[in-house]
Amino acid sequence: MDVGANMGLFSLEAAQILNLPVISFEPNPKIADLFTRSIKINGVEKNVRLFQVAVSDETCRATFVEHPSNKGGSALEVSGEAQEGSRYEVGVEKLDAYGLFQDHLAGLGLNVGLIKMDVEGAEERALRGMADLLKTHKPNIIVELVDSQLKLFGSGRKPVIAYLESLGFDLRVEFDGNGLFVPRAAE
Repeated sequence: MDVGANMGLFSLEAAQILNLPVISFEPNPKIADLFTRSIKINGVEKNVRLFQVAVSDETCRATFVEHPSNKGGSALEVSGEAQEGSRYEVGVEKLDAYGLFQDHLAGLGLNVGLIKMDVEGAEERALRGMADLLKTHKPNIIVELVDSQLKLFGSGRKPVIAYLESLGFDLRVEFDGNGLFVPRAAE
């Protein structure tokens, strides 16, 4: 799974090079449109399914702010924060309750093996919205742990780590502002 897929670089590589099925999430309508075209151009329609929604711990509609100079820095609007950029209303889904995603996942008949997540500070909320998936599938997780971004959403590096540890994951390594979490071995 590629949560916060942006243009789909990681999704496309997994689909093309490794020939793996990939489920991607990107709420930005302009970027999702480009990603959809890229999926077709690269001939990976069978391996990549893009859901044009933000992932969080609730299902709702929200404002998404497109960063004016760094499209990868676009994020859900944070109340009380002045954010420059174009605004779009987007769908927000709690993955444990998102029927289209659940149906697609069931149709694949596979366990989720890896989640890459970069959602510009909303990581803890997204992880909380997929707690059942994490407990059931026990994937490896690469998640962005940038305190300055996480704090905008009332979280931080330590709370994200503590939450994943409470679900049975251990932080294996940190690199470039990301953490690699692996399921804890059964004792």
